Amino acid sequence: MDCPAASNDEDGALSESFGDSCPDMSHEIDRDFTASSDNTDLMVLAEAASQVTPEPVTVSQETQTDDCPTMGPLKFLLCTTDGHAGTTQVTHAQQCHKVASTEGQWQRHSGFEGYSSLRNSEKALQSLCNVTPILFGILLNLLPDQRYRVVEMTKENKLALFLMKLKLGISLTALGTLFGVSKATASRAFKSVLDVLSVAMKDFVFVPHKGAIRDTMPEAFKVHHPRCTFIIDCTEIRTEVPSNVEQQHFLFSHYKGAYTLKFLIAIIPNGMIAFVSKLYGGRHSDSYITGNSGFLSHVKPGDEILSDKGFPHIVTSIEGKGAVIVMPPFSSGGQLSEEDMENTYKIAEVRIHVERAIQRLKVFNILTNRVPISLIPNMDKVINVCAAIVNLQSPIIAPK
Repeated sequence: MDCPAASNDEDGALSESFGDSCPDMSHEIDRDFTASSDNTDLMVLAEAASQVTPEPVTVSQETQTDDCPTMGPLKFLLCTTDGHAGTTQVTHAQQCHKVASTEGQWQRHSGFEGYSSLRNSEKALQSLCNVTPILFGILLNLLPDQRYRVVEMTKENKLALFLMKLKLGISLTALGTLFGVSKATASRAFKSVLDVLSVAMKDFVFVPHKGAIRDTMPEAFKVHHPRCTFIIDCTEIRTEVPSNVEQQHFLFSHYKGAYTLKFLIAIIPNGMIAFVSKLYGGRHSDSYITGNSGFLSHVKPGDEILSDKGFPHIVTSIEGKGAVIVMPPFSSGGQLSEEDMENTYKIAEVRIHVERAIQRLKVFNILTNRVPISLIPNMDKVINVCAAIVNLQSPIIAPK
């Protein structure tokens, strides 16, 4: 009797494993075989099969991996059987990288692209240029249209570069790199915008007539200083160390212990900057600058000027114009009287506004970083433009 062929779903693998036991099993069946019924045959076959020890099934495994550029969900899983070989193929779904890809809805741009990177972000424009979009538009309208068809920089980029120089105080080399132009081109752009705006904005810093000063005076002034016209102070800007001995003597400030530029600023009671002097070397006193800057020509009879203690030598000049200057009282080596203390507090309460105006000016880091010696000839224009921009911003003292 032939050995019965066992069948299995795995393409004959089970019958091949039992092939070596078939001769012995056939001999036993022949010896015990009788003309019995089919049921007897089945019982004999079952008993014989139960005495056979199956050989273990062996599987050969191979793995191949290919580089995958992305990680993500599986697109499909494919399993096949070829004889005794099983194959599994895994394919990742194609994905678009959210940052690096330049296709599809995840497209993004990186890097600074001049004004186009600022125009849609008020926060970025304020942070990098210290102006609002409306103020940027006002300044842009003050610049002339481009005269040449082919230009190195657009008018918008020139203004953005100029304002970033004022606000950030970084070098023209760095600005040229940001705008994709040479240092020489960046320098020309800065200088051209400075020249235009310093002329176009010269009337943005002015002394109003007395009626306007009174009409816009905050309540804090009306109570204690109703005749106040100006609050004045001097401030200094540090410079690089000059190589020339004469320049060193001219710029050295004993008060700061450094080389500085110094100027007088005067505001009216509502916080508007009304006067900015030209720049002087740090060696000059506050009184000297006030007396020689042209400020006294704006003082009229009946005016009251508030200042700190640095202006004692201009008292005579101001009183000669029929005006008065109010300064904190000096202590003669002893303690101030109660009345002097009260007057000091009253003056300080309103004088703080001129310090706030100076703080607004010095938001422009070009006035807080050390000024390069090469930039000093242009600093008068820089100061005037910065003061004009401050006057175009929201009021220092909010109107009630």
